[in-house]
Amino acid sequence: MLRISKQRPFAATDWRIYFSRSSYTVAGRRLVARAFMAFLPLCARFGLVYLTIGLCVASHAHASDTLTFDIAKARADLALIAFAEQADRTLLFSFDETHDKTANRVSGQYEVVEALELLLAGTGLSISMGTQGQLSVVADADSNGDTVVNKPKSILARIGMALTSAVVGSGAFAQESNETGTQNASAQTPTLEEVVVTAQRREQSIMEVPIAVTLVSGQALETFNLETSHDLQFLVPGVTFAASSSTSQITLRGVGTGYSGPGLSNSVSVYTDESYVSQQVGSNQLFYDMASVQVLKGPQGTLYGRNTTGGAMLYATNNPDLDGYSGYVQAGVAELDTTELEGAVNIPLGSTVAVRLAGKYNDRGEGHVTNVLNGSEIGGEKETGFRAKVLWQPSDRLSLVAKYEQLELESNDEGSMRSQLGVGLQCFYCEDGSLDGAGLGFYETNQTPIAQSEQAVLANMGYQGIAGGTLRHQMEIDIQALNVDFDVTDNLTLSSYTQVRDMERNGGQDQDGSPYDALHAWAGRFSENEKGGIQFESFTQELKLASKFDGSFNFVLGASYVDDDNEFTLGYMGELFGYFLLGRTEHDMESTSFYFDGSYELTDALTLTGGVRNTKDEQDLTTFAFGATGNDSSSFSDTTYRVVLDYDVSDSLMVYGSFNTGFKSGGFNGSWFGPTPEVQPEEIDSFELGAKYAGDSISFEAAFFDYDWTNLQVAVLSNDAGGLTQENADAEMTGFEFSSTFRASDNLTMGIAGTWLDGEYTTYSASTHVPASSITPGARGFVGGVREDLSGYRLANAPEFSLNGNITYSFPIGANFDADLSALVYYSDEYDMTPGASGIARIDKQDSMTIVNLNLSVRHSAGWQADLYVRNATDEEYYTEKTTQPQGAFGAPALPRVVGARVRYNF
Repeated sequence: MLRISKQRPFAATDWRIYFSRSSYTVAGRRLVARAFMAFLPLCARFGLVYLTIGLCVASHAHASDTLTFDIAKARADLALIAFAEQADRTLLFSFDETHDKTANRVSGQYEVVEALELLLAGTGLSISMGTQGQLSVVADADSNGDTVVNKPKSILARIGMALTSAVVGSGAFAQESNETGTQNASAQTPTLEEVVVTAQRREQSIMEVPIAVTLVSGQALETFNLETSHDLQFLVPGVTFAASSSTSQITLRGVGTGYSGPGLSNSVSVYTDESYVSQQVGSNQLFYDMASVQVLKGPQGTLYGRNTTGGAMLYATNNPDLDGYSGYVQAGVAELDTTELEGAVNIPLGSTVAVRLAGKYNDRGEGHVTNVLNGSEIGGEKETGFRAKVLWQPSDRLSLVAKYEQLELESNDEGSMRSQLGVGLQCFYCEDGSLDGAGLGFYETNQTPIAQSEQAVLANMGYQGIAGGTLRHQMEIDIQALNVDFDVTDNLTLSSYTQVRDMERNGGQDQDGSPYDALHAWAGRFSENEKGGIQFESFTQELKLASKFDGSFNFVLGASYVDDDNEFTLGYMGELFGYFLLGRTEHDMESTSFYFDGSYELTDALTLTGGVRNTKDEQDLTTFAFGATGNDSSSFSDTTYRVVLDYDVSDSLMVYGSFNTGFKSGGFNGSWFGPTPEVQPEEIDSFELGAKYAGDSISFEAAFFDYDWTNLQVAVLSNDAGGLTQENADAEMTGFEFSSTFRASDNLTMGIAGTWLDGEYTTYSASTHVPASSITPGARGFVGGVREDLSGYRLANAPEFSLNGNITYSFPIGANFDADLSALVYYSDEYDMTPGASGIARIDKQDSMTIVNLNLSVRHSAGWQADLYVRNATDEEYYTEKTTQPQGAFGAPALPRVVGARVRYNF
């Protein structure tokens, strides 16, 4: 339910600007103009375009006690809009509590409250009246006992519904005047809804949580066209993503691993529906039927199942609902021959069981990078996701949710792109006319076509040594999970999260980026009778006991177990190595941990929080290469802790200070054809000072943080070093982060966030690549394994300054139609994509960039919706990956501007 407090009265002119349709044309334009003028200096500096998040429908009429209604059965929030228009009544309701419920058909003459009761019968929603006489619709459990209105007075009715900014969720409210139609001087201000998060493993207002956390609602993901987790960097401050070989490399505030390979975990942990995702490969989340995303900054070891040094990404999908039958279907098309289908349905099966089915199909049939050798397009892919959830709730104390999910990804064309960036002598194979980086356009490559390489492997090995039989990327993930929540008492909840996650991935990549089949790397197999490739099997189990006492003390106590078995068969082929170079690594990893986190209210305003965690990790490594078998093992353990003190300066302002320690286990992240050194554990000390303010129409959060690493794990990819090596470095980081949301009116909401990072390696002798011509004049390509002292050099994937902005403007366009126009803007300074940008040539850099996404949504009260969107509206050229190798420097261009449209029906 929307919570409103400390209302500030508007003057009559303000009231008309925000709520009067008759003054919308002139006054509304003036309001928007003033808002844009206020932000114009910032827009000019960073290229930002602010636009909107909200929704407002309005009508003017005079009402009598008995009215004629004709409202179709529809989604509850849309039906309430139609009711308010036909009744000409003030109405207050929450979008979050109503959009997933279905209201009844009402046709005929009824008193206002009688009609509203018929409309909401069986939905779990009820009617109450606020202190100023406005009608409210709330969930039954939220009813505050206010008097039910039996005979409302005749008033000028307005209905307000706002899809607030990505950070604060959704809410709705309205205003009213007296019976003569004059403006009420005590009209309510536009108000932000309370944001509830689970960052400390229990539901709390974001104002009560002394952690830097960002919440993105499922509605916000749709509004801003965020299709996968990699798109979150455009909305959430301090986040960068890199993609290499189907991995999801997350960096939060400069804390990240790079390519962690099969033997190590990510510095930023990923959780889907409370269960830990242990590997980077396949951890990119496909967004469909999502409930929310929470991004937690800083070490989180005392609160979650896996120890982290950088933070945690919490992805939550929608659970089944016992309240009623509901769902949606969606279809769309876009440039690059893109077809999109998505849908979900919620089906109650009695009073204790419900099923929710959801699926998504996305086919980008055309690639965005052209291979100039044969005209083929590279970059197309097909993604499919299906999820089934079953809820069994036999009592108010016990709830079980079982989940099965299958995800599939397949490239539609030439597999991975490898666009040559090296110029002149930097390009090893460019001496015979092959185009170098100067001769290729940004969206062009001249790499070896995969059909040629596939045929060469078959001819030279006598069997198809490529797992799956093709170099096109293929990945399949199967997930089985069971979440159980049991209220042991009214104040203690015991939770169990169990997951089995299996993943298979095949595919390959041209390593030299030239027409010559000099070197390809691929997921291999030792015979056609085995699967080979990359296979991950992961079992996770977490138990958690959380309190919700009314007193001054609350706690979370938990235990976690992770068992990972993975197999990675890697093949190198081509003139450089020959066609028979195969190697395999097998990792068996177990992690056991126990954690406790408790908070105690020292006074009404001052709270002390402390947590401790013990982790023990063990790993066994087996390698197969050159006909020999090798074995090794490692074991690491550590105890980490956090101490937090937070103080409520007022009901609206909280400040906090925290000291956290984090631990990321070591192990073997081995090369397949060379020595496999043991990587030491990564440890971090984190100090943070923060403040959170939540007013009626504006919220603001800020944090200053200081990190100190020991043995930061750094990944180095090098073809001449047998694939992948992992190194340790010491580093430090100082930074500042802020975010703010301003709801200027019922129609207009704006959000802005920014991050400043000053991080460097304090001690790091790095393995880098240097131009071969700097060693031997006239030599081509690069020489790998050359040591460079990067002490004092900036951390990778940590831009000095980045800025995120979003704005949504909502407006009515007819009796049954409303619309909103939204924009999402992201700016980032230049940053290194690999440590030291891979060497003295400093090629592996991401240039400064500004990304703009636009969306126009038009909705009908019957449940229909149409969207027109533009992703990367400014057609910014940037990369998802850059790497320097002995054969040259290579990049993977991100998607250009894409225009699309979709239609949706909610039921």
